[in-house]
Amino acid sequence: MLVTDAVTSDMREVSLECEDYTLENGLRVVLHREPSTPVVCINITYHVGSKDETEGRSGFAHLFEHLMFSGSANVPHGMYDQYCERAGGYNNAYTTEDKTAYYMMLPAHRLALGLWLESDRLRSLELTAEAVEVQRQVVMEEKRQRVDNQPYGSVEEKIASLAFAGTPYGHTVIGSMEDIRAATLEDVLAFHETYYSPSNAVLSIAGDIDIDETRSLVESYFGGIPAGKPVVRPPRSPALSHAGLREVVQDNVPLPGVFMVYPACAETEDDFVPIDMVSDVLSSGESSRLNLRLVRELQLASSVSVHVDGREYPGLVLVVAFANPGASAEALEEAMLCEIGRLCEEGIAGEELQKTRNAVETQFEKHVQRVQNRADRFAHFATIWNDPAAINTLLGKYLACNLDDLSAVARRYFDRGPALTLHYLPREPGA
Repeated sequence: MLVTDAVTSDMREVSLECEDYTLENGLRVVLHREPSTPVVCINITYHVGSKDETEGRSGFAHLFEHLMFSGSANVPHGMYDQYCERAGGYNNAYTTEDKTAYYMMLPAHRLALGLWLESDRLRSLELTAEAVEVQRQVVMEEKRQRVDNQPYGSVEEKIASLAFAGTPYGHTVIGSMEDIRAATLEDVLAFHETYYSPSNAVLSIAGDIDIDETRSLVESYFGGIPAGKPVVRPPRSPALSHAGLREVVQDNVPLPGVFMVYPACAETEDDFVPIDMVSDVLSSGESSRLNLRLVRELQLASSVSVHVDGREYPGLVLVVAFANPGASAEALEEAMLCEIGRLCEEGIAGEELQKTRNAVETQFEKHVQRVQNRADRFAHFATIWNDPAAINTLLGKYLACNLDDLSAVARRYFDRGPALTLHYLPREPGA
């Protein structure tokens, strides 16, 4: 049955209630009650990522993520994890270009423990030259394993340095070995003073909580921490141009790979949702455009994918294909460009739109079932969108996209060609 552009009437609205307020010291707090399971997630997100790093200090946001587990005034080194695990919980953290997030899952009745742990390292993190050296070595080894010694591992560095040259996104989250080696205790202390303060953070708590009791606990543990100085953000970078940059990389890779970088808007802008929908039409699922053409029909590629990288400033759409034995990077690129061009010229079919809507709705509903994901999304939307309640309206924006929206944005962002094309080729013998 051919579907129309209209959103079907059975698509449900999302309603995840939250209480959003700010302490006197500037800490933004988002509370969400979900009593179905006796657990709680505490997420504290600091508005600092790799784009905030200065020249010669790349990798500092990620390095500092590691240093936050080095111990504080009342929690000696190694005890943060032990306190959490002995209470039946777990914790972790991650860093992106725009933020650094720390989360902890605990039984609901141990909420106070989690708030004490997080507030103690915000208030009184203890940093030493020895701790910096230990974590420096950990991060450098992580870079060796995940980047330097992985096939195609340098792709992100190439994209950052070529497509985003001269912008806050001109280096990767993990940074360079040179900058990591050069990090001193003084540098780290200055980074902490600049970015790790209540006024630059969002505390998101989701789970089986009593709202009034939780407000009281948050005030007790975090209310007395000094606000910190206002953070100066780097200038907003413009969207990538369709510059048509190209580079061939001979590396220790098994088969050719083609990486095409297209411009994207910031994730808070109106075009982002339809760009993301178009990326799903191109590569999500066995029946997607690129998979049908490159993998099944032409048998040029073993896999193909399209990823939209949502960022606070304008980001990118990355189109990737890995060749089958005997297929060249040139043939792969030509087929990729041909299929993307056909989509821009002919538009998207109603069946493709409905399939994409269905997949988006299913993925969203599965994602927000977990308390951990709810806490993370509330913190993210508060930090980047300045609106934690955006979690309730975003799905509706996806489902409201029509054929004209997708066709227009496809032409706007894809029709003029990529900003950067990388060919990764197996290293020639003796090279």
